[in-house]
Amino acid sequence: MHYHARILLDTGFLERADPRHGSSGALEKPNRSTGLSWALDIGTDDTDATLAMVDAFRAELSEAGPESVESSSRFVLHLDEAEREEMMQRIQVILDEYESTDDDERRVEGQPRLGGLFVLHRLTDPR
Repeated sequence: MHYHARILLDTGFLERADPRHGSSGALEKPNRSTGLSWALDIGTDDTDATLAMVDAFRAELSEAGPESVESSSRFVLHLDEAEREEMMQRIQVILDEYESTDDDERRVEGQPRLGGLFVLHRLTDPR
């Protein structure tokens, strides 16, 4: 576990919190999540492997409970390749803009942490 925690610290997904003494007097050096976002490219056609991010999101949502959902949308679109690419670029610009304003000051001010997942996939042909 220490090995994996070290990797998460080194990559910025965890940060050290203030050391404290536990109930038995032992010195604790806790870590906490930075809320860093991540993208996943499994590089495989294995459906189970490509669902890893969806599974992680589902686990977060289950832990937080249904009342934690701020907004949700389900949609079906018919886009050609150029329209799809334009939409993905526009969405990424918006996400990048908001991620760039997320910092420690907002955490100190008590702003709620929000997580999300955007997945665009091809549907099976209903015919």
